[in-house]
Amino acid sequence: MNEDLGAASVDQLVDAFADVARRMDEASIEGRMSRYRTLYAEKRSIETELRSRHGDQRRALLRLYDDPSMEVRLLAAKATRSIAPVEARHALERIRNSQWPQKLDAGMALRAWDEGIWQPD
Repeated sequence: MNEDLGAASVDQLVDAFADVARRMDEASIEGRMSRYRTLYAEKRSIETELRSRHGDQRRALLRLYDDPSMEVRLLAAKATRSIAPVEARHALERIRNSQWPQKLDAGMALRAWDEGIWQPD
């Protein structure tokens, strides 16, 4: 999908984001870091496309906060911090308090946010 993001609907972009997040999780588990980096770039392209849409359509990613995949939830929360900070913080806190491996990433994201290391875009 990366080649034609501009023609995709917001719903298609959200679905693509979730798909890429799942594949990133698989690549990470399998230790395929080159594949992970490629997928990360694809995820960023989707975020950029959503952001460029009228009214910043990253808000559509909020529906992924309840996805079955914890990685999808984590990446959606991180992608929406700037446009939905209360909801994103709550999602990150739920992940941090879980028993999933992503709790470490969520905790680091919250710490960076609280210490001003992460800045909204």
